[in-house]
Amino acid sequence: MQQVVRHGDLTRHIIPALAIGLGVLGLRLVLTLLHDGFLGVDGGAYLLHALRLTGLSLPQMDFIRPPLAPGWMLIPFLDIWGYDTGYKVWAAIFSTIPVLPATILLAWRLFPRYVVPITLFSVLNPWHWEMVITGALPLVGIGFILLALWGLVAIATGQSRWYDGLAVVGSIGIIPYINQTSTGLAAVAIPVFLLALCWQEHSFKPLASSIKWLATGALIALPAILLFYSDVRPGGSRLSFPGPILYLQIGGGLIMLTWGWMVGWLSIKDGHNHVIKALIITMLVFATLPSFGSYEESIINIFFRSQHIGSILLIMLAVPTFAGVVRLASQDARVAKGVVAVAVLILVPICAFVFDRQADYSDMVTPDMELALQHVPMGQPETIVTGNFMTGLWIAALRESPTVWTFSTKPPPYWQETYQHVQCLLGWVDGCDPLLAARTLNTRYVIIDTRFPHISRFEPNIYGAPEDTWAPTEAAPWLNLIAAEGTVRLWEVRHG
Repeated sequence: MQQVVRHGDLTRHIIPALAIGLGVLGLRLVLTLLHDGFLGVDGGAYLLHALRLTGLSLPQMDFIRPPLAPGWMLIPFLDIWGYDTGYKVWAAIFSTIPVLPATILLAWRLFPRYVVPITLFSVLNPWHWEMVITGALPLVGIGFILLALWGLVAIATGQSRWYDGLAVVGSIGIIPYINQTSTGLAAVAIPVFLLALCWQEHSFKPLASSIKWLATGALIALPAILLFYSDVRPGGSRLSFPGPILYLQIGGGLIMLTWGWMVGWLSIKDGHNHVIKALIITMLVFATLPSFGSYEESIINIFFRSQHIGSILLIMLAVPTFAGVVRLASQDARVAKGVVAVAVLILVPICAFVFDRQADYSDMVTPDMELALQHVPMGQPETIVTGNFMTGLWIAALRESPTVWTFSTKPPPYWQETYQHVQCLLGWVDGCDPLLAARTLNTRYVIIDTRFPHISRFEPNIYGAPEDTWAPTEAAPWLNLIAAEGTVRLWEVRHG
């Protein structure tokens, strides 16, 4: 599985693949910078974490995050370009690196003839364009998972060099310091791949060859697990919502399930070597997991984000598989080029649609919200009530003030008492004392973007809210409207 890179390989395969990567990086940079307002969903959590590392003192409102989540990775961008532009530049870069270079490396090791088309279709991956907006951090971890698989392919087949072990140790060691969800994905990908390879080989030799590298990486990762993972463990009071730990939700993962199993079946039929068959099995696991749901936040994130690593493996396997099908149909190279062109023409508008819709759907801090927030003093110590969790973290970071928020389902035990007071203050509970609720929460301001939760017909109403969600809030006599910008409303509590 070692590939000797020759000059012809560089010009035909590697350099064009890297050029595609640089092109998509530039495109993402332009698109994110052109976005009006702060970008996306998770950016507020990332920004708040970075500010905490540099001295901001606020109550722990979400959960403990490791130091590179993105933390110290993001801070230089904020220092150079500020909160808005700095985060956008970071998102463009880290939604592309290291995941795309790692994809190129793994493709080069397994399918060297197809590096360029695999790279091309990888940058046209709709699931990844969604993450440019929602939050790129899991893609960083996924990139290191692919790098670990790249090293394991050589180690497990007895063809490794020093850098293969370094890739495995470094990747396994660093992932838990970056992203908890990616740590869960790595805990699926690496064992599944190695055990599938052992099954194909009818021997535990692939696992035995890899164990010292895996153990060394795990030893490096252990402090991160011990220090930063207590809040995200299953059963924790902050992220465990009341409800089943596992249930079936075919609709959410149907596309990945269908394409994954179709490509997997076609690929297995081709009689590939054991390593590629192990990769097919790994892809099938990730293609299946999004069809499950959980009320455990740490578990549902692994199920949901499985499609973001599964889609890379799907593309990597689909390209050579369908290339074989096309060759059977016609030996004319123009036919293959035509098929690629048609696929690109289909995927480009899909990616554009995903980016555009996700950008609109994920706008937690719009220009209207920014205008309204100017009425809230920076660093004021009283709690701000917001419309949802991610908006709350954005506002906490931008105004350096504590926040609380609403929930779309019954909240975890840690938040239940707080949420009762929030519901009362918003006018959703008859017979309660909203001013007592405001004093208990230490709340002065309420800021709501009334686009939510009804921004799409698929979204449920907020838990415990009336059908006309914000009507009682707008009519509440204890709330004094001090700003109305577009769909955003800012009230100050009349404490009397």
